Amino acid sequence: MAYGTTNVTAVDKIFGPGNAYVCEAKRQVFGTVGVDSLPGPSEVMIVADESARADYVAADLLAQAEHGSGREKVYLVATSQAFIDEVATEVQAQLKLITRSEKTQAVLTHGFAAIEVSTLAQIVEIANYVAPEHLELMVKEASVKKLTQEITTAGSILVGQNTDCAWRFHRRSQPRAAHGPHRPLLQRTPRHRFHAPHQHREIRPRQREKRQRGRRRLRRHGETRRPRPLGGAARALKLRCAS
Repeated sequence: MAYGTTNVTAVDKIFGPGNAYVCEAKRQVFGTVGVDSLPGPSEVMIVADESARADYVAADLLAQAEHGSGREKVYLVATSQAFIDEVATEVQAQLKLITRSEKTQAVLTHGFAAIEVSTLAQIVEIANYVAPEHLELMVKEASVKKLTQEITTAGSILVGQNTDCAWRFHRRSQPRAAHGPHRPLLQRTPRHRFHAPHQHREIRPRQREKRQRGRRRLRRHGETRRPRPLGGAARALKLRCAS
């Protein structure tokens, strides 16, 4: 792609997700062509107040932690220590039910941070500093407007109890979301506070389209996507479909 062949014209810019080998390949051709970024492992930050469900939060943390590299980052920003403790209990209970528990536990040990906050301003400050790839807001409706207006560095913002990263991975269907660029603009590590891998004009409109699909279709998909015992992402889907 960078140098072209007799049948393929060299491209101007390469972008998209990939593992450590893809990242190294981009590094080697950078300068010959443009690249979107040299992203680190995937990450999620979940902001939760007293209205959130601890089992949903735990399932979403596990779904992100199980990605596979062992270097994923998962953050929980909560308004009480009691809720953080409740989520921790749920995480350990659900960890026994997923297929990649050993690798997931390694991420929880080395790449998980739980932060207690008391104000929305503190949430905004933390989120803008971390610049997470995915940001889930499991908060009261009254808090949503301020957070979505003032958090400016997240790759994508997913709003509400039923809008989690697993919906996005499974055919990208969510009940409600305030989307940032996400995968076409891999948003990882705090350097993205000052560096954007792409401009919107570089992305085809079709890649920016977001469509909603019914829960019935997602229920079937969530049950058949993975063999049992369920993986973390499929379990996060199943919890919501069962509610």
